[in-house]
Amino acid sequence: MTPAEGSPFEDEIAGLLLEASFDLLAKGGWGNFSLRAVADSIGAAGSAASHRFGDRAGLVAAVCAEAVGRERREMARFLPSVQVDTDEELADVLYEWLEQRVRWNRKQARACSELLLVSYRDPAFASFSGRWLETCQGLIGRLQPTLSPEATRTIACFLSVEISYWLLLADDPQFRLASGEALRRVTRLAGRTEAPLPVFWLGYSLGLPDARRTVDLNGTKLRIIEATADIILKDGVQAVTHREIAKRSGASLSSLTYHFESLGDLIRNGLQLIFSPGRTAAMPERAVVSYELVLQALRDPFLAPLAATVRRQLGVGLFGECLPSDDVASKALCEVAVMLETALVLAGENGAAAREGLCADC
Repeated sequence: MTPAEGSPFEDEIAGLLLEASFDLLAKGGWGNFSLRAVADSIGAAGSAASHRFGDRAGLVAAVCAEAVGRERREMARFLPSVQVDTDEELADVLYEWLEQRVRWNRKQARACSELLLVSYRDPAFASFSGRWLETCQGLIGRLQPTLSPEATRTIACFLSVEISYWLLLADDPQFRLASGEALRRVTRLAGRTEAPLPVFWLGYSLGLPDARRTVDLNGTKLRIIEATADIILKDGVQAVTHREIAKRSGASLSSLTYHFESLGDLIRNGLQLIFSPGRTAAMPERAVVSYELVLQALRDPFLAPLAATVRRQLGVGLFGECLPSDDVASKALCEVAVMLETALVLAGENGAAAREGLCADC
């Protein structure tokens, strides 16, 4: 169903409903996103939303279109007439753009990150990730017109994932250094230049304390955590409920509340199991969950150390099989590869080709 013919789509209430939609996505993800939830958040009747947007599909279409439009305006504001000549200059400008994204309009950056995830989890939002990547490609193409479409898409994929890490870790000087060098790696690969990669930051970051821990449990508690991890991998954090965990684990609801103090505690344990040393999970599920983890950490600060660890060790943990040695440059390359694969999976594509092309140099 589409909005009623002649309805005032751009009236004040429609604007408030759209803004409320961004607030809900930024703060709580997509699990409870509905016409009623959006209307309730501004104290309006459900009919106010249905009159303007028709149904949930109409609201989704409006939110996605508005998110893309806002993103274009943000990009135009930052880069009205800038052009660069070298990969190094491109990396520097994009670094500054990432920094400004979380300063100027954090809610917009957060909502777009959530929409990239929901475009994978919920078919109703499926078109958003492709439209966002096209918009970002346009930005990169204006910056450096000599880049090929394939090169601009590679860089756009990296940025689509990196923005979420900036939202969480921008105050960490070590992360900022790592992000800058990762951007240089991506732009050099995209431009096929032979410039060397400074890798001291990665060697240092890999030596930082590892927030992952080995999960060595048995019995009911392990079954509950494994069931939680399975739900997260297959359906996402938003699908985790006490009832669904009890159904998949065979444990009673009273067992869940006995062993774990809250649903958040269960989610933390499930994510910790997924990324614990020695544990493996199939792609693309684990790639998506690595992205979902950082968004969840924005809601649950207890997960921030784990998200930071996964960001540092993405290449080692997910693509260790492509590493013939402990060479840190290879680890950097694989780290970029998994982030690109994550972005392509979120966009509904097979990221294996991007990973194989990058890892060919390992």
